[in-house]
Amino acid sequence: MPGRATRVAIATLARLAPRAHRLPLAGDLLEELALREVERSGTAARLWLFRQLLRSAPPLLWAALGRTRWLSTLATALLAYVGVGLVEFAVNWALSGAPNGGGGYRPLGLALTFPAVVLIAGAASACRSGAPWVLAVAMLLAVAVMTLTSAEQLPIVYRVAYFIAGPAAVVLGIAVQRRIRRAL
Repeated sequence: MPGRATRVAIATLARLAPRAHRLPLAGDLLEELALREVERSGTAARLWLFRQLLRSAPPLLWAALGRTRWLSTLATALLAYVGVGLVEFAVNWALSGAPNGGGGYRPLGLALTFPAVVLIAGAASACRSGAPWVLAVAMLLAVAVMTLTSAEQLPIVYRVAYFIAGPAAVVLGIAVQRRIRRAL
């Protein structure tokens, strides 16, 4: 019976493998481990197993991440968030003429940014269906952090508008993208 560390190593490698390959992989590792224990020693066999773990885990982990959709969804949402930030910066810069975007209270900036967020969310939705929802959460978190840490005295209506406008634009972007998809 293999020791606890050996069982953990085999279970780790098996868990990283595709579901259909887990049992055969674990069986092959146990079989090879038993052969190496007989031919060499238990210590040499365990060292071989841990070298296998160190060599095999990174590519198996990378393949496992490739099989999941969350990584591409997160990347799409992050790209959309950067796009929203660039649009917001450009709009605020154009309105203020300041190289840093000006900052401050600009209801017109919010109104001009809204359609761009709708388009960006729609594009993100076309790439990955969950990405706009991740984008909406990221926008809510960013607005919450900025609201709590900002020294600026902005009207409460403006702060609430940002809480509502971002997610509303995302939902509208999803709806527009779905309507376009049905029309095609």
